[in-house]
Amino acid sequence: MARRRAYDALSAMAGALQRSAAEPRYVRIPVHEVAAVLDRGQRLMAHLSLVRLMLADRAPEWDSALAAQTLTEAHAVVAALLDHSAPLDPALGRADPGDLSLLPMDGAANDLMPWLQRRLQVLVHDARMMREADIAAMAKLE
Repeated sequence: MARRRAYDALSAMAGALQRSAAEPRYVRIPVHEVAAVLDRGQRLMAHLSLVRLMLADRAPEWDSALAAQTLTEAHAVVAALLDHSAPLDPALGRADPGDLSLLPMDGAANDLMPWLQRRLQVLVHDARMMREADIAAMAKLE
């Protein structure tokens, strides 16, 4: 249900962006900023879908305390990043883009946990980028 609402919100935003192009320039929404929110939102949803598929595909492997802790921590950070009622913590979800491009040494057939951890790091990073894009878009609207 939440996933459907997120996709509906992204779709509504894309529709508003498209309709805005036909409006006079002084009433248009900020195209680049809203497009950045859409881009980051789609990336975030893609990572969430991949995590869901990873968990569903190899369910018995995720019964460890490490997997539960990793998922719980990522959930808490993403929830905090997407909570618009609180100011954005400057350090929350920050990652070095170079670290995000590194792939685990072992193949996923041997140990899937490093791949899940990497996917969650990228997901958290994209949640932060989405929040920053949202802040920039809202600032342009004011």
